[in-house]
This record gives sequence, C-alpha cells and structure tokens, in this order.
Amino acid sequence: METTWRMGRTTEKKRSERRKGPDALTKSIRWLGVAGWSIMSIILFLIDRAKPDFAPWLDTRRGVKVRKYWDQDILSNLDFLIIACLCITLLGIYLNAKRNRRKADSFRINLIILSVMSIFGIFYYSLRF
Repeated sequence: METTWRMGRTTEKKRSERRKGPDALTKSIRWLGVAGWSIMSIILFLIDRAKPDFAPWLDTRRGVKVRKYWDQDILSNLDFLIIACLCITLLGIYLNAKRNRRKADSFRINLIILSVMSIFGIFYYSLRF
C-alpha cells in the first residue's frame, strides 16, 4: 500500500493485484511436485516388494521357506526412477526460484524434501547394491 499526504489527512492508495490466479509456471511447479511424489511412491512400493521377507518365529519352527535376499529383478528399475525423481524435483526447484520474486510468493518446501530424499536414495542405493 502507498500512503500520500493531502491537506493534513492521509489517504491510502491500494495497489490493484494484477494476478488473476496461478499462472502456467505456478501450475507446472505444482504438477512437478505431484509427479515427483508419485515417482517416490512407486519407488517406496518397489523397495517394499523387493526386500527380504520377514520370517516370524513360528514360521521358522514350522519350516516355512521365506526369501532371505533382495529381489534384483525389481531393484533393476530403481536407479532410473530415483534419478528421474531427482531431475523432476531439481527442475521444480529451479522454476520456483525463478518465480519467487514477490513477498507473497512462497517456496515449495516439498520439492526440497523430495530432492533430499532422492539424493539420500541415490547414495544409499549405490552403496548398498
């Protein structure tokens, strides 16, 4: 708001907001976040399916056979998915940084969290398997 002085009185001029709603860049940042979290959900699902089975005490006593190794067929797609998730989130962070000019603009913290999770996953996956 801008304040002007006239004859001992203050009047305030309201600046009109020219933004009518979210523009294409804001929508694309939102959809990049949705795509990144969708890929991360798929990654977590694949990790759950590939990990060794848990054998309760009673099953071991009965002789039930469980898989004690990581399923490499499922894990073969993880490296591509983690790198794709990291690229999508880094693109979203870059676009958000370009868009963040006004005080009312906000930074998407979910993209930062997702990129940290992807970087951690890349390091863990490269060291573990």
